[in-house]
Amino acid sequence: QTHLMVTHTTLHPKRSDTHNLHFYDFQFESADDSVFTKNCYRYPLECPDPLWREIVIPMGRKQRYWRIVTKSVAVISLSEMQFIDRFGNRLEGTFWGQDASAAYTLVDHRYDTHYQLKSELGVDFGHPVEVVKIRYLFSQKHRILQGHRYELSCFQAGTWKVLDVQTSQEVSIRFDSVPANALYRLCDLETLEYSPLFTIENHKVRFW
Repeated sequence: QTHLMVTHTTLHPKRSDTHNLHFYDFQFESADDSVFTKNCYRYPLECPDPLWREIVIPMGRKQRYWRIVTKSVAVISLSEMQFIDRFGNRLEGTFWGQDASAAYTLVDHRYDTHYQLKSELGVDFGHPVEVVKIRYLFSQKHRILQGHRYELSCFQAGTWKVLDVQTSQEVSIRFDSVPANALYRLCDLETLEYSPLFTIENHKVRFW
């Protein structure tokens, strides 16, 4: 037996053994002025991941203007974006830049909404604020949705057998005591949508 951690209900068909995520030329920046010329600092994004990612600023950085920017032609979708102070509080500011009016989806605490970033999106906190951590969550198609119930089944003896039903508390869901060497499928019981059939090979999920 094994356990199964799921973050998506399907993967990219060309590379079903990975999430097929790519590094794009995106980074966060902070500065003392809105054109980012005075004391500008840069914080590269890590490779997109289906789970929350963090950029830790050990000594903290106290500045008024922050932004996420790219010089690439690529587009990424973000579900959430948070600036955290040393007390663990989420800092609030005013969005500016590309489609700023749509950026509220980055702070709505929902994983099924997203904001498409093509150039830059800034946050004006109104005064210098100390940020010790930037948290961000990439939006991925077919993401596991918080609060949804998921049914895991396997094909045995010519029929589908329900193994477990779990309610997602975050952007991933874990099933324990999953029988090895079987054919599986996952059903979102809220939408009645099924994943493609999949197997587990060398501790990786392979969709068929």
